[in-house]
Amino acid sequence: MRVQIATRGSSVPEDVQARAVDQIQKLERFDAEVLHADLVFEEVRHLRKVEAIVSIANAEPMVVTGEKEEWLSAVDELVERLGRMLRRHRERRTERHPRNNGVQDLEIG
Repeated sequence: MRVQIATRGSSVPEDVQARAVDQIQKLERFDAEVLHADLVFEEVRHLRKVEAIVSIANAEPMVVTGEKEEWLSAVDELVERLGRMLRRHRERRTERHPRNNGVQDLEIG
């Protein structure tokens, strides 16, 4: 998965950026159809805000935000929310389109 980083009005330490990219890439295990993610780091007054725009094949992009006083806490919050959303998306997709390959269960009795 491709991850692109942008910053607005602040500088973000390299270790925070690396951790964010690593954690976002680990979320591929929830949904293999994740194409890419754009991360935007922004500092607003005393809050650090991290926003992710995640593109998924055949679906609308997901926009998730994490806001905390520290960069790492904001990244953790973002990853937690995004993980929940991806799990829910996968569950909905499998509920609506079960993979039985056209074979129906028949009872013989």
